[in-house]
Amino acid sequence: MRSSLRPSALPGVVKNQFPPQKARDVIIPEPEDGSTPEAAYLTAVRRLHRDECLVLPPGDYPAPKLTKTMSIRAARPGTVRFHGPTKGATLLLQTDHSVLLSGIQIISGNTESPTIQQSNGCLILSEVRVVGGLESSGTNTRLFLENSRVERAEVGVLLTEGAKGEIVGTAVTNCQVGVSAQNANALHLLSCRVEGAFRDEEGNPGAGLHADNTPVYCAGTVFMENQIGAHFVSCKEVKMLFCEFDRQILGGVTMQNGGPLHLHECAFSAQATKTFAHVTIDSVTASVDFCLFDNSADGEIQSLQGNLTRRDETPKPADTHSDVLSSVLAEIHQMIGMNASKKILETLLHQAYASVQRKKQGLPVPPLKFHCVFESEEGSGCRQVAALLAKSLGTLGILKDGGKVMDAEMALLMDDPETMAALVESARGGMLFLSAPAHSERKNSRISYAKIRAVLQSLLDACAEDTVVIFSGPRDSIRPIVRSVAETEELFRAALTFSLPSPPELAEMFDTMAADLHIRLTTKAKIKILLSLHMLDDRRDRRFLTTSGVAKLLDATQKRYFERCSRERSFDLPLEAGDIDVPVEKLAEVELQAHPVFLTICPKCKAENPWVPGQPHDIRCADCETLWESGWGAWKGSAYFRRLNTDEEMIVPVGLPAHRGRAAISG
Repeated sequence: MRSSLRPSALPGVVKNQFPPQKARDVIIPEPEDGSTPEAAYLTAVRRLHRDECLVLPPGDYPAPKLTKTMSIRAARPGTVRFHGPTKGATLLLQTDHSVLLSGIQIISGNTESPTIQQSNGCLILSEVRVVGGLESSGTNTRLFLENSRVERAEVGVLLTEGAKGEIVGTAVTNCQVGVSAQNANALHLLSCRVEGAFRDEEGNPGAGLHADNTPVYCAGTVFMENQIGAHFVSCKEVKMLFCEFDRQILGGVTMQNGGPLHLHECAFSAQATKTFAHVTIDSVTASVDFCLFDNSADGEIQSLQGNLTRRDETPKPADTHSDVLSSVLAEIHQMIGMNASKKILETLLHQAYASVQRKKQGLPVPPLKFHCVFESEEGSGCRQVAALLAKSLGTLGILKDGGKVMDAEMALLMDDPETMAALVESARGGMLFLSAPAHSERKNSRISYAKIRAVLQSLLDACAEDTVVIFSGPRDSIRPIVRSVAETEELFRAALTFSLPSPPELAEMFDTMAADLHIRLTTKAKIKILLSLHMLDDRRDRRFLTTSGVAKLLDATQKRYFERCSRERSFDLPLEAGDIDVPVEKLAEVELQAHPVFLTICPKCKAENPWVPGQPHDIRCADCETLWESGWGAWKGSAYFRRLNTDEEMIVPVGLPAHRGRAAISG
């Protein structure tokens, strides 16, 4: 797959500056007493060659002097800390060299200077936590942040005087200004999270992103709870694609002078005050394409002395063919996942509707049977689909009692023929949901399967046209009974295959179930539940990979949620990330420290598009502008996402225990 957006330059930079074929690890052993091997570390830094990577055991170390090209990483990410002097920056890069730091925490020794200062060279920080700010200045400087966290600074990341910066998958939190670029060469912000930017100064509010006279490219980034989401002044070109602005205080996007400004598929919601519009532009040429706004602000877009062009989704024409058919098809369309099955169900309902209308007009109608085979995994939701099909056929007039669904086991019909007559009469006018016998190895299995087919044929004949039979079971139980396509078509109208829901579908189920209880998920809660379900899928924890498992997960979450509502004496609170109770909570919290990258794949051009929690179901590709129903996004770090991009059936995720069994995943 390829990205439909501007690709990250970081992989190429790392490959050029630190060629993998030349890399050698210099590992400092971890002392048995748990102490920090500071002397060995200082010696290794002095001797470190540009083609070597220094691997450090856990401990607190004095920050190295960045006077040559070097690569340092923590043996276990998050366990190595660099501390600085009481005056000046902790890390200072003033030479034209390349430095790569990975898995390290960098702590400021004072509050007067930024934690990291760069005036030359190339600085790459991967999976790094920075307490304090980063400042990069000068035309010869390049700064790269990947999957990192920057917190508690006046300005989280500052680019000035021609510097060039790229920030990927990084969280910038609790700063007066999250990311700032002033007269910089370029700023790229990809799949990040910027939150909590607040400045307690009247007339000088904090901003998640502030840029002055700097080209800005921002994609897949979430801005949460900032005074202003993004503020631009005299910037030549600003592109913001697939971004979310959730709970800003004063506004989402503000821009004065310059331009053009291009907003594509951005979502604006839950603004704290109605004083300003979601987007305010002054003397700017702007295009706003397919963005989503709610009514929490004083208008969607306010344009002063500028040129604004706007494209919104064209409303779909109303289906005037039949109100009854339209309502039935709409209910089918609202089902989560099972896209291939939806098309078959819609075909069945169109045929049913046509037969009813022809009968009303006195036209001949051939006998139509609506019996189906459901090849399904346990917990795939096929029983709910059967109930919806029965209801739909009842609404269209095929079944007299469309709300009735009787459950039965095929094994009972094999032992007692009289049971069949009683069962058919009890299901008359509705639907009989028949479970196939469990697959087992028998010496004379041909005779057994032939007998099952004979009983099944007798049952279908007894049901006639006023009762629909759904024959359901796992593949190993279904396939030997209904052996060929011709035989399937003779006995049944259609065959549908159901698989276990994918993590994006499970997350959407969770959100839908919560909405039915009038509980709204915050952006952080959506990110956490989607990430957690991907992790559970990686671990093959099938307790939560079914529709019933999602219901149990929501029930456990409600207990925490209701307790918090009671403590805060408010009973219509949104559901927060801390309310979600999942078995992988500790692992998820580590990933949430940065910003997990979620993507969707365009069905036409196969390009990857960013997904953010506020994005609508119907999105438009940034590359070919194809509109499709994307649903929730896939976590780029998951085995599920890798399966979407490979022909291999199974991938064992790195760092997680191997699975015990295989679960079929729907695409």
